[in-house]
Amino acid sequence: MMQGNQIVGAWRRKGAWAVAAWSLYGCGGATDSPGDGKLAARADAGAVAPDGVALPAGQTQADCNPLVGGHCLSGVPSAFFETLQPDGSVRLDLPAQWLPRTSAGVALQPEPWNERDGWSPVMPIVVLLPRSLDPGKLADETRPLDSLAHASPSVLVDVKTGKRIAHVAEIDKNAADAGRRALILRPHRPIPFGTEVGVALLRNLQDTGGQPYARTPAMERILGGLTTGHVRIDLQQHRWTALFNALAKAGVPKEDVLAAWPYRVASAQWVTGPAQAAKLAIDAAHGKTTGNRYVIEEIEVAAAYKPQFASVPAAGPALKVTVGAMHPDIALRLRGRFKMPLVLDGTGSAAMLPAGGKITVQQTVERPFVVLVPPSVLAAEGPAPVVVYGHGFLRGACVEGCVTVHEAEYMPRMGNALGAVVVGTDWWGLSSGEIGVAATVALDFNGLRRITDKLVQAVQQPRILADVARADLAKDAMLQRAGKAGPEPLIDASRAPVYCGNSLGGILGTTAVALGGFSRAVLNVPGSTWSTMLNRSSNFAEFSQIVASAYPDPFERQVLYALSQSMWDLSDPIHFASAAVTSTQHALWAVALHDSQVPNLASAALQRAAGVPVLTPAPGPWWQDGPQAPSLGFVGPHAFVVWDTKRGAHPYGNALPYPDNGAHLATRWMPEFQQMIWRVLLGDGRIEQRYCLAGGRDGDDKLPCDIVQAIPKAASEVPALPVIPPPAVP
Repeated sequence: MMQGNQIVGAWRRKGAWAVAAWSLYGCGGATDSPGDGKLAARADAGAVAPDGVALPAGQTQADCNPLVGGHCLSGVPSAFFETLQPDGSVRLDLPAQWLPRTSAGVALQPEPWNERDGWSPVMPIVVLLPRSLDPGKLADETRPLDSLAHASPSVLVDVKTGKRIAHVAEIDKNAADAGRRALILRPHRPIPFGTEVGVALLRNLQDTGGQPYARTPAMERILGGLTTGHVRIDLQQHRWTALFNALAKAGVPKEDVLAAWPYRVASAQWVTGPAQAAKLAIDAAHGKTTGNRYVIEEIEVAAAYKPQFASVPAAGPALKVTVGAMHPDIALRLRGRFKMPLVLDGTGSAAMLPAGGKITVQQTVERPFVVLVPPSVLAAEGPAPVVVYGHGFLRGACVEGCVTVHEAEYMPRMGNALGAVVVGTDWWGLSSGEIGVAATVALDFNGLRRITDKLVQAVQQPRILADVARADLAKDAMLQRAGKAGPEPLIDASRAPVYCGNSLGGILGTTAVALGGFSRAVLNVPGSTWSTMLNRSSNFAEFSQIVASAYPDPFERQVLYALSQSMWDLSDPIHFASAAVTSTQHALWAVALHDSQVPNLASAALQRAAGVPVLTPAPGPWWQDGPQAPSLGFVGPHAFVVWDTKRGAHPYGNALPYPDNGAHLATRWMPEFQQMIWRVLLGDGRIEQRYCLAGGRDGDDKLPCDIVQAIPKAASEVPALPVIPPPAVP
């Protein structure tokens, strides 16, 4: 990912669209004051429902959730917003009149959710209580397992078994108005597909004045076994009966309940199904592709290395050729496009996958690629392995690989350190060319699928590019060395490709690796669960201002983030992490302690989902309830490793960590880290954490590695190449 000021710079480079978007909503700064005209328009003094919920003028209480709080969406997800099907399954049934509207009056359309058979397995539960809540008793991110204790004022249970479900409970810190701060319950692990979940808030919750909350009349009637007059509840009374039985098994009697409701988690078909179906369709179509599967559009050769290439073609109408000074880590750079089977509608501009239907290849689309050949490949004997690289948030393979002589970027440095040919493409949906799309989505969440559907296509691209590189590019005349007996290939087509990604490349890279095609992987500074990351990433600072201007009610913003998780699910690594383990021989996930851009809470969730150990000692509270293993003596093929770059911590909670502390970028520049990834990707695969102890740079000569690493601003500041293979460590 990139820092907030880099995003602003990117906006400016993109032109006037940002100004237009900003002025459209009069963004002089959003306010959460209840007296603000935009907010008042959504919560005016209309009719008052029997249960005390203030309704906008002209609306009735029929579709207004009467169970808890002061908003008709308070307590979402909920069975109140589901309809039962004859076979016992559910369909979501969000009422259009209560969904968030933009300041310009554009309503969120419910159809993309209402076709689903349940809610996201990691979707947060969002509640607005009538008065500001005292968070003191909540099981926050520093003690999530306290949510399993008898004293926890929030309870999640598996209705079938009565077993409690661990979760993080927190108050939204982004709301200036305390009366609009949502209570957010985030599942500690993905809840299994199809699970009937029960939510209960207990009567030991208190407001900031120390006063308890009262049950709503509808909740009193449900607890008494009576009908409520709400058809959405009364037709499903048996689900509440089952919930109260489950709560009793969990040690929660009815008299302790302030509010309770069930909801259903979606099936695998709606979560991981689209990506898996897209993989099958794309692989089948790619296998039938004939003719040229790529085209090279630009060749750049470092003048000093030109004699070492078998041939350098002349420029032509469709080919640009440059020979001259290059970045010190690049001897040859190729830019072009490769053919990619397309499962999106049209050309991907609308980017809508078939709604619940069969996923098929619509046509073939050309996607960009970059190839970097470093000097170390030319210095070695024989062909080199291929490393597929994954770029960061709203960047691109060419943004990180098409650097000038003086720029400092990790992609070329990695290739030179590994002695590998590096290829990369863009994450379609979250690359630099789509910054404008991301901003328009922030203005109107109806467009979210323009990002999330594209990501289902994007996570397929590294695998296809790897195949094109080994099967096709390896034979290209431009990727041949001038050997004594004639041209020699620079790419080892017999060796399985490996993957290395940073930031978004660690996030989406986990999903891409899970879909197969890579024998080894390094996923640097990764995370998961977008509904968690959006509120905790410094990258989102500027976007959050746009969202706040378009959706001035902070509670409704949290509803939007929660609902968005169902769209992110289709490529979110939280659902694919375990498959990334089974599909690779070796995989390393490297985490930066107190990362401003990818929060440790999201990285630890990914680790639990992967089911692989974090090497200990692992500082911080996030690693509770996950597998652990001692760093010294660890011989497993898959692990998470935490590095401390001594950049300082941010306060706990969901407030945006701004300004960025630099931890996210520092680790990749450590020679010790580069030694580690060489061994994982190209060596014996063993994951070691102790290289930092060998060179004397570790701050206290103890694990975890704590090194203050400068982030280079120019190529001349980049640390020297590491010793490969790494030195022995006693």
